[in-house]
Amino acid sequence: MSDRVFLPIGGPSPSDLPAIGAITPIQPTPAVRPDAPKPMASLVAAAARLTNSHLARGRGRRASAEGWQEDAWEMYDLVGELRFVTNLLANQASKARFYVGTIAENPDDPPVPSTDQVLIDALESIGDGPSGLTQLVKRLSVNLQIPGDGWLVGIPRDLMPDADEDTIIVRDAEGNPYLDDLVWHAMSVTEVAFPDKNHVELTMGDDAQTDKVTATPNDLWMIRVWNPHPRRFWQADSATRSALPVLRELVGLTMHISAQIDSRLAGAGIIIAPESAARAAKAALNMDPNGPDDPFTEALIKAMMTPITDRANASAYVPLVWTVPDEAAPLFRFLDQGERTLDANAKEMRDDSIRRYALSADAPPELLLGVGGMNHWGAWLVQEDTVRAHIEPPLALVADAFTTQFIRVLMKQMGSYSDEVIDNTVVWYTVDHLIVKVNDEQNAKDAHASGVISDAAYRAALGFSEEDAPEADTLDPAVSMAFDLVRQSPALANSPGLPILVQQIRAILEGREDEAPATPVPAPVVAEPDADAEPAPPGPPATVAEPDPIAASAGLVGATR
Repeated sequence: MSDRVFLPIGGPSPSDLPAIGAITPIQPTPAVRPDAPKPMASLVAAAARLTNSHLARGRGRRASAEGWQEDAWEMYDLVGELRFVTNLLANQASKARFYVGTIAENPDDPPVPSTDQVLIDALESIGDGPSGLTQLVKRLSVNLQIPGDGWLVGIPRDLMPDADEDTIIVRDAEGNPYLDDLVWHAMSVTEVAFPDKNHVELTMGDDAQTDKVTATPNDLWMIRVWNPHPRRFWQADSATRSALPVLRELVGLTMHISAQIDSRLAGAGIIIAPESAARAAKAALNMDPNGPDDPFTEALIKAMMTPITDRANASAYVPLVWTVPDEAAPLFRFLDQGERTLDANAKEMRDDSIRRYALSADAPPELLLGVGGMNHWGAWLVQEDTVRAHIEPPLALVADAFTTQFIRVLMKQMGSYSDEVIDNTVVWYTVDHLIVKVNDEQNAKDAHASGVISDAAYRAALGFSEEDAPEADTLDPAVSMAFDLVRQSPALANSPGLPILVQQIRAILEGREDEAPATPVPAPVVAEPDADAEPAPPGPPATVAEPDPIAASAGLVGATR
């Protein structure tokens, strides 16, 4: 039987599809234009879809778990530092936003988001929406960090281990399910096995009988995503692989220090007890004084061992009490073997191992080591160089898998898209919302205050969208500007006064500076004459010049500075 791929059902138009598509036994011949842009060309080999023919030729079995990958998972379970860095980067990667786009005219620019609802729905069918896709990306990111290999698997609902007779999905005449009836999982290489050349076995739980899915690759949608080894591209590679010796050393040193701590609870000295104490213990328990049992020693050993197995047990702090003859009490002695401190070299060696691992991990060393006073991991995760160098590469692998092994396959089978459109359609991601530039906020604030950037640009720099913009101002622009001027210079409320200020601003905005009302000049204050004072000699009459409207407007501008 030929390989199955997903095809539409119904007419040739995507709008006629009752669902995203269905599985039919047709394999198209890929059409490639030599002059078409090749986005992510260097990553194509790192994503491959498994079919029956591929498995029969043995290509699928290359993705089986290798010995070093099992060791890597063991280190993930034992070394907290490895788990911390891995999960931290995977959590950040899962926040990326994937979308279907078209390659921009400048290939260096991000793809332009597509408005084709059929393709948008096809991408959203993976994981049943953005939230499910987020979880898939998180788990796949962990697998790319540890074994460097993972699977994206779409399983028909009626093949799932929890399916029952009530689980009914729509199939076409060939018995093939729709995309909406696929349940997607991100699986590790240890969860995918190949019992023979025709079947694949997926482990979904602990029960070997009921928690497994056995099917042919054509019944599933299986995409392998891996970090190709520089020497053999079909083999997986990861930073954890080269760090395994350091991680084993770190585990050994940690166990050595833990053993020293445990030994101090019971091996810090020797207690010498008289034989009469043992006889007294036997007598108190109505036992044969000459018998082989020694309840005193057994109780003493139990009291010393219990705190080791259970650190929360009160016997670690409560002394053991036995009643002995008076003449035996002075014979009890404690021999101290000397102060037994922890091996200082072991601690230094462990710290050195942590530093070596931090330098070998595919993550900023500062996440574990810190630099100066900036040792908080959150400060490093949002830096642009961290996102670009350590979070984007695995996202590019996932986006390439969605592009070459999913979206383009669907588009070819729909028959409604030209080769040019197919070759220029990609699934891409955006991580700009994950990057925080320390000085951008203050720079944007200063630029906005100076009138260099718009309100929209200011909101974008602060991480807000246009939906966060305030409601449209219904006030007259001249009134709004007048209020702003009065807030900055309260003296303008008295001279020229708010009404005249509004008229002046409106005239300036409308280009009628000559018609702007003049700023009234306050009348001179005439002091009341003093009856006892001698009259002043007469002088020339005072004249008051008419105010110049243009000068008044110039004075208004000067008042706003």
